[in-house]
Amino acid sequence: MLPADSGLESAPPRSSDRDTLAFRAAKRPIVHRTPRRLGSDVTAATVARVGWAAATPSKRSFASAPSTSATTRAPRSGPPERRTGSDTRTSRDSLDVAEGARASAGTRGSARRCRVPVTTSVVVPVYNDPDGLSTTVESLLAQDTDDYEVVVADNGSTDETAALAAEFADTEPRVRRVVEDDVQGSYAARNAGIEAAEGDVVAFVDADMWVERDYVRGVTRATAERDYVGCRVELVAEDGTVARYRRASGFPIEQYVEEHGFAPTCCLVVTRRLLDEVGDFDARLVSNGDLEFGRRARRAGFALAYEPDVTMYHPARSTLRDVLSQNYRIGRGREQLRHYHGERFDVRPLADPRNVLPVHPGRFRDSLDAPAARRRDLLVWYGIACLQKWARTAGTFAQRRAETPHAEGYDAD
Repeated sequence: MLPADSGLESAPPRSSDRDTLAFRAAKRPIVHRTPRRLGSDVTAATVARVGWAAATPSKRSFASAPSTSATTRAPRSGPPERRTGSDTRTSRDSLDVAEGARASAGTRGSARRCRVPVTTSVVVPVYNDPDGLSTTVESLLAQDTDDYEVVVADNGSTDETAALAAEFADTEPRVRRVVEDDVQGSYAARNAGIEAAEGDVVAFVDADMWVERDYVRGVTRATAERDYVGCRVELVAEDGTVARYRRASGFPIEQYVEEHGFAPTCCLVVTRRLLDEVGDFDARLVSNGDLEFGRRARRAGFALAYEPDVTMYHPARSTLRDVLSQNYRIGRGREQLRHYHGERFDVRPLADPRNVLPVHPGRFRDSLDAPAARRRDLLVWYGIACLQKWARTAGTFAQRRAETPHAEGYDAD
């Protein structure tokens, strides 16, 4: 993501017909679903999504994930071959992303094709988040169309997430599982999902998000004449100072698309044609991979469009620790952009005093969608915004001092 005063150059605005629908559209009921029972020793709670109410899926107890036999594959280059299988294990080399090249080498497990006809593939990267995975997959299984698949890209989870993903793949005809346990990072997991995907449309949804019943139909329609769209995202905030701040600061996808030329991966939809020409995500990046992908796609001549008619829901971070940790990773990713793609990104020098100055109060106030916010809340939120900026600077500094330019870490955002 590209927060205010991020230290990255803003792309020049692209002329386009901007949709007049306000970003903050009316809230609608989302999903009503009772999940199936997962295994003989599992009690699945009822998950209901009504308006903004978000039920919390119950914790589950699973046996260890089933073992996977492996076969060795030779490295490949060029467009991705259509992978198959409900449980596919992958190991990928670093990508020469600047040239849009693809190469991977590693081991793959026994495979099967999706058991239903597929037009659209929805890739769900996940690491150690069973409740989030359950929430996302259950909403995707409640769609009002049938010609799609869900590819769960497990980034080597060490908890019950692995068994839950395997259970979904074993019991649901349209769910498949791929495991990326060689490279730790959400972009590596997404790349594994891309390779496994069979659809001509590939959509990305982070584990812990949920979507409306017409999501798949909407993204398929949105890419009928376009290769590349970013969907509307609503933040769902719990009570608390940090959560209210995150809700007020919003998730301005339209601004990212129109002013910065990218869409966050959590709401990104692309066609296979674009992926074949542009390549996968740069798995070396711990953050800002969505920005790098967007710039690369634009250089290849693909125009990104904002799709306000497809709404997704994202829980807001609710603790200061989580917010600062996210911004620290953004700072690290910013330095990685400079290292790997400096010719395409004007990254602010680390010695620039603007990196440590407080956030500009006027720009901060303009960035909020909280006209009725109390003065006390505004003061606290301003303090959080300054801490976010300094966390990004600290992350950039730490990455600059790192012995290796790339860093492992899973951050779905």
